[in-house]
Amino acid sequence: LYNILKDNKIDILHTHSSKTGVLGRVIGTFAKVPRVIHTSHGYPFNNYQKLVIYGCYFFIERFAGMFCDKMVTVNSEDADFANKKLKIPKNKVAYIPNGATPLEVEPNRDSLASKSEITIGSMSRFWQQKNMIKSVEAAIEACKVDSRLKFVFVGDGEDLSICQKMVNDSNLQAKISFPGWSSDRDRWLKSFDVFILFSLWEGLPLGILEAMAHGLPIIASDIKGNRELVNSANGYLVSPNDIDGLKNILIKLFDNKADLISKGKESLKKVRDEYSMNKFNKNYKNLYRELTK
Repeated sequence: LYNILKDNKIDILHTHSSKTGVLGRVIGTFAKVPRVIHTSHGYPFNNYQKLVIYGCYFFIERFAGMFCDKMVTVNSEDADFANKKLKIPKNKVAYIPNGATPLEVEPNRDSLASKSEITIGSMSRFWQQKNMIKSVEAAIEACKVDSRLKFVFVGDGEDLSICQKMVNDSNLQAKISFPGWSSDRDRWLKSFDVFILFSLWEGLPLGILEAMAHGLPIIASDIKGNRELVNSANGYLVSPNDIDGLKNILIKLFDNKADLISKGKESLKKVRDEYSMNKFNKNYKNLYRELTK
């Protein structure tokens, strides 16, 4: 990487992710790249790690922060953390949220009013971060209370077999399905009436943004990133450890379809007003111009 940067006389090095972000920032500085930018899509440390692991990642990130001209975060809480905890000066921190492209033809979510069943869907990897086991547990409990609910959990991962067994043991295969991994996000998002993401930690989840761009109301865990996108106007927030709280939201959905329609429209409006790809691209263009003056 050092030789590539030197030989090609790179003007701006922009890094992403954790390992490559650390290596790229340090090597870029020693290769005397004029400007080095790093975008953090969520820090590599979180409250679910052992303290020693958290501490190691924290100090590595703090060290790497010394080797960039601009630290970009995708949510405002991480921007504040970068300044106050990682000790990166405010003038070197930029907040640029992710973006999404709304559908060209606005979905007819008003049709939800006449449906006899509500489909709550998710597209996610089945692993610790996404908290899928608790999502499925809440779905099982909700289906026992209201048979008008249907759940579709799209994705795969190490926790998928556990979730499938939970549903099989509850004899709810007709109400809770696992289609597996799919790259056809549009197809699935168009088939959902509500989108759910019950993660333990996030940066700024593209899954929620894409669901909002499809005009869906959102149920999400009350964590940083999620709460930047979701509020009472376009969805529901609940603690990622509160399965009963999630179940109570789910069992009230069918009898509040008018509210869901309103929340879905607000989701679409929020993407258009605040999180469009045009705005995302403009923010990065302005950042590059600022650094190359």
